[in-house]
Amino acid sequence: MTNEEHLALMDKLTLLALGELNVEEAAPVREHIETCEVCSREYQEVREGMAVLALSASGPAAPARARERLLRTAQVWDEPLGGVRDGARGTRSPGRSEADDMPRDVGASIPTYATMRRPWWSFVPAFAALVLAAFAILLWVRNTRLADQLQATQTSLSETQARLSQAMLVAETVTSPATQKVTLVWASDKPQPEITAMYLQRRRVIVLMAHHLPQVPEGKAYELWLLPANGAPPMAAGTFRPTANGSAVMTHSEMAATPEAKGFAVTIEAMSGSDKPTSPVIFSGL
Repeated sequence: MTNEEHLALMDKLTLLALGELNVEEAAPVREHIETCEVCSREYQEVREGMAVLALSASGPAAPARARERLLRTAQVWDEPLGGVRDGARGTRSPGRSEADDMPRDVGASIPTYATMRRPWWSFVPAFAALVLAAFAILLWVRNTRLADQLQATQTSLSETQARLSQAMLVAETVTSPATQKVTLVWASDKPQPEITAMYLQRRRVIVLMAHHLPQVPEGKAYELWLLPANGAPPMAAGTFRPTANGSAVMTHSEMAATPEAKGFAVTIEAMSGSDKPTSPVIFSGL
């Protein structure tokens, strides 16, 4: 039996004592009183109070029929409830102590509204909060993934733009009529190895293409030198190493100054390059 049904039956105890319930309404209340000690005691106290009130009330006497009906009802319920308290005489049943017959707080046995089960709709705000929290977490994860994808796309785009700019610079250097082209040949042997240096002064870029170059020792590299037309010392213009078949391509666009060139030369230097030539010139072109 739920707390709500228990409280509803307790509300009908007084009506039952007054005889205001019909047979169908009184039956479940009587059955409950027989099985519930709290309601049994409550009903007994209601009957005792009504009996005292009926005997001590002043004023016009109650109708004999109503009085007989009340006493008859009390007499009918005197035997089933005798184990709790023997009628209105206050005598104690065998085997029961005085503390057993003392009234108890009904509220201590019956749960209050605060302790009763909460209705399902009271959990709606908490459920809504959980749903919103889960939705916020999903949005955060999705935004993080989108941000990572955007960052990767931007990085790839930047790299592509850099390669495109480099390719356009090489194409312009190779095809521009203003490009100074100098072919360098092997200085002390047959001109089989070949190096072509293309210098676009206004864009500060040098593009070098080489074929049939001899391999250089480990840790060494070829270094290109720009020979200024004004007689200034040679300017470093980049290092390169040939492939297995002797080919090499180099683009150098980091020159601090771009003087007019009278020619180019190549020496073998350390892999990291040198500020000035430290070995004999092996390729030259004017």
